[in-house]
Amino acid sequence: MSGTVLREKTLGLSEAEAAARLLRDGPNEVAEERAPRPLARFLLQLTAPLTAILLVAGVLSMTVLGQVVEGIGILVIVVLNGVLAAVEEARADRAITALRDLTAPTATVERDGRIRRLPAAELVVGDLVMLRAGDAVPADVRLVELSSLAVDEAMLTGESLPAEKDLDETAFAGTVVVRGGGRGVVVAVGGQSAVGRLAASLGRSPRTPLQRELGDVARKLGLAAALIGLALVAALWWNDPGAWQLALLAGVAIAVAAVPEGLPAVVTGALALGAHRMARRGAIARRLESVETLGSTSVLCTDKTGTLTTGKLAVVAAEPAPGVLPDELWLAAARANEADRTPSGWTGDPVDVALKEGAHRTLDREPVLGDLLGTEPFDASTRRMAAVHRTADGTVLTVKGAPEAVLPLCAPAPGLSAEIDRMTGAGLRVLVLAEGHSAVGFEPDWQRFTVESFPLRTLGVIGLADPLRESAVGTIAELRRAGIRVVLVTGDHPETAAVIAGQAGIDRDRVVTGAELAGHTDRAAALVEADVVARVDPETKLALVEAHRAAGAVVAMTGDGVNDAPALRTAHVGVALAGSGGTDVARQAAALVVTDDDLRTVVDAVREGRRIYRNIRTVVSYLITANVKLVATVLAMMALVPAVGVPLLPVQILWLNFMTEGPPAVALGVDRAPGDPLADPPRRAGERLLSARRLLALVMGGLKVAAAMVAVGLVAAWWGFSAEEIRTELLVTSAITQLLLVFAVRAHRWPFERGWTRNHALLLTVAGTALLQVLVLTVPVLRDALGLVPMGRDGIALAVGGAVTALLLYSVSNRLAAHWGWSR
Repeated sequence: MSGTVLREKTLGLSEAEAAARLLRDGPNEVAEERAPRPLARFLLQLTAPLTAILLVAGVLSMTVLGQVVEGIGILVIVVLNGVLAAVEEARADRAITALRDLTAPTATVERDGRIRRLPAAELVVGDLVMLRAGDAVPADVRLVELSSLAVDEAMLTGESLPAEKDLDETAFAGTVVVRGGGRGVVVAVGGQSAVGRLAASLGRSPRTPLQRELGDVARKLGLAAALIGLALVAALWWNDPGAWQLALLAGVAIAVAAVPEGLPAVVTGALALGAHRMARRGAIARRLESVETLGSTSVLCTDKTGTLTTGKLAVVAAEPAPGVLPDELWLAAARANEADRTPSGWTGDPVDVALKEGAHRTLDREPVLGDLLGTEPFDASTRRMAAVHRTADGTVLTVKGAPEAVLPLCAPAPGLSAEIDRMTGAGLRVLVLAEGHSAVGFEPDWQRFTVESFPLRTLGVIGLADPLRESAVGTIAELRRAGIRVVLVTGDHPETAAVIAGQAGIDRDRVVTGAELAGHTDRAAALVEADVVARVDPETKLALVEAHRAAGAVVAMTGDGVNDAPALRTAHVGVALAGSGGTDVARQAAALVVTDDDLRTVVDAVREGRRIYRNIRTVVSYLITANVKLVATVLAMMALVPAVGVPLLPVQILWLNFMTEGPPAVALGVDRAPGDPLADPPRRAGERLLSARRLLALVMGGLKVAAAMVAVGLVAAWWGFSAEEIRTELLVTSAITQLLLVFAVRAHRWPFERGWTRNHALLLTVAGTALLQVLVLTVPVLRDALGLVPMGRDGIALAVGGAVTALLLYSVSNRLAAHWGWSR
């Protein structure tokens, strides 16, 4: 414990001087990885493996094959795809940046003698900054006033113990105030601060897991396309060395057919839109990948106060110790207290506010507290708070805290244990108050003084109630229905925690405390089995997250304090509660920030995360099925009807991929398909978006559709259609099939069975894409550019019949597979 030490008194900078320095030195921001410029973004898209294959195909068509129009067509579509992908990526970056700005750190400064809160980015050298426990230090500051100030500098030094600060020492930007408070003058901002210099030495941020997996899918598809194309070229050339141009054209067609050009842009857009939807509900994603990861959550570790409960504490019981007057108990409650009075009422920690309100309501007069000499702020490890006052009768030490933290420091108080048991059994939060006195004129040696060195007597016990939110029971039920196990993590007494858990609908068969776990022989197993963890400390929270992660769960952890930061950072999805008690440190450590502290908002975010992942799976299914269909059709037709040559030209395949599959894929990516995503079980940790089994199922689906298309091609050849007419027939059949498959893939079993008429965006997209196909067939310039010819009634009927047959083959086989329990 220490008293307040002051070096100098200042009113801070003037607003005019601060504005001038901000203009001169720039904002107090660490140089982040710069977003690529538009041209760089576009060129980066062209280096992707799938795009590189298309570029090679376009160049070969123009130079080697002499297909100038087709080559230009391929390159134009590649450029358009690159532009759209770059634009979508830039939009996603801007969306996440805007969401991060909503949770940007702030600072309390004194300017012109007035205290104000402003964005930390607006701090300048010379500003006078206020610091309190839970704050992230917003800039490098020289300390000019202290009150028991201790700072966690682990991010800079690696030292796990907090650093006690003295006057004129520097508190560095990005470190965390874990105890006490003070004021400091800013001496360095932005890139000139210690953390700014450190950031300048860092490289690019790593890719997200979803980005890595999509990149892996792209590489595999690209490799498959290259190998199939090369094998086809080699086989055709070996059969007829003089037909090398046909062989090369076929290889180019296969390479183009195997590439799902729009996949990266569609997935990025789906994630960005999901983040926007979550933000509208009060859940702000600070990292794009957290949108998808949250939907995979299988274990949610949640605190109690303000999340399950209202967070509005009120004193409902008070019992003085034998021989203690009620006024003595309430005077102590007002002394061991850091709440401040404002024109609108009391502000500060909810416990302190409740005690202040209770004291002022109970005492007949304004309590005379004395002069505050020093404090020992509440600490999660000691579970107590203490304050020392100078009064007319001498020095008074007042302590409040958990019963097991305070009672061992005091002389025995008969009868209080039964009252404590009664209150905890009723679900109340219980605090014990005690005090010690010294003679007039005595003041402790602040460098050696400890609470334990003061003789204390118990004054009594106070019980506080924090009622459940009205929505708590329904919210927990929704989480359980979603397959998410809820673990209650709280600093309360285990009996109190068990009562609250039971009221909310959380299992309470296994209630443990942090102290019990510390001595457990198999601590990790005990943590995984626990339903309620009471009297928890920061280290136990971190161990809880690590234990569940090691057991294979996808863990979300809620928190709002500085001590929650390690657990928030370690969880798959750290959820910072940014209500009135939320700290900057928790917000910066978390992947998701909930602005209203309501667990319903987390449920909504989980629902959105699952919807997004379901949509991404649907898009991948749709695009890969389509590409397998095209590859198989080209190979089968070349084998069965060699006179046609290449049954679909590269430019025709690109048209199908880009203009027929692309728009519906975008609509699927942002779809709100009927059915509650919470009904789906959570995805297992490490489960891949495209496992070998799933890829096999998609290949089989593509082959079913290809069988119908090949049948159309064979019938057209039997009817004596020319090569151009057969290509036209196959292109139209493929286009109609893809538009119908949108509904089959979305419904998973029967098309048109799951409220397909409600998705107006999807219907409009399909209608617009169908209109494009009509224009291509009827406008001579477009028709000639794609190498198509007019279709007669027989040809149209054949194409429609083939598409319907493909849809039936795909849907019936999937229905049977589901009925027999086979995986899709």
